[in-house]
Amino acid sequence: MQMNNKKKYPLIALVIALCISLTACGGKKDEAPTMPEFYTIGEDSFPSISKILQFGEEIQFLQIGSTEESGDGSEEETSSSSSSSSSVSSSTSSSSTSSSQVESEPVSYQYSGFEAGNQAAEAYIKVLQVSHDGTLMDELCATVETTDFSETSGVAYVGKPSVTEEGTFRLEVRWEEDTCTITPSIELPPPKTEISQISVEEAVSTLEGYSAQSLGLPKDSMEEYTVIAEDGLVLVDGTISFKLDVYDSSTDQVAGSYMITLDGSHIYRLNPISRTVELIS
Repeated sequence: MQMNNKKKYPLIALVIALCISLTACGGKKDEAPTMPEFYTIGEDSFPSISKILQFGEEIQFLQIGSTEESGDGSEEETSSSSSSSSSVSSSTSSSSTSSSQVESEPVSYQYSGFEAGNQAAEAYIKVLQVSHDGTLMDELCATVETTDFSETSGVAYVGKPSVTEEGTFRLEVRWEEDTCTITPSIELPPPKTEISQISVEEAVSTLEGYSAQSLGLPKDSMEEYTVIAEDGLVLVDGTISFKLDVYDSSTDQVAGSYMITLDGSHIYRLNPISRTVELIS
């Protein structure tokens, strides 16, 4: 009986050693994330704040929104790994055949431990402007001359035309007292809406459809007037419009001048004395 017990000890030791080894291998998730050298979406990129400012280990780094749950329940990186740790911040829509997938959030890169977050943000953006074709802009991607970096918390935007998209590759640089958070994105312009435009003939017919009284004309019926469109277009309150003259058919004298916007939505009357326009409809 004693011989059998001695043979069991090496097996137990082997199992314990194997468990310790597997526990040690499970430490991958505890590894600190690597600071990217570039913020990249497709072929668009800006050098990262760590690459430009060259700070050391005193700055702590956190990547936010970098994973999403895949169909098998595991986590997948939404940012692609490369020598520059490039990221994709545009949302990835889930397909209809994979209902378990969820949209990924934009990837943000958070750096904390600065003496002043606003100064770090300002220094970084200035380098992008001078050396990397960056343009200071607002949230709607309209160019601005300056941004106020004096506050201890705030946000600034810097971007450039996208290489592959009809939009803007933009970085949102948000700062707090000792923190900078940078979120890259592709900002597409709003879709163009087609504006329906009436013809000159339709403009004339529209005016003829009004009563003489509503147009401020003295006679009882529009049948006593002739509407003639002038050549060219005019601006009324910044809107391109047709100009129409109404002639008294009995005298061939101009009884009134009117403007109709190209979409036919508004009609204006020209006051002959003050030479100002009055909205009729």
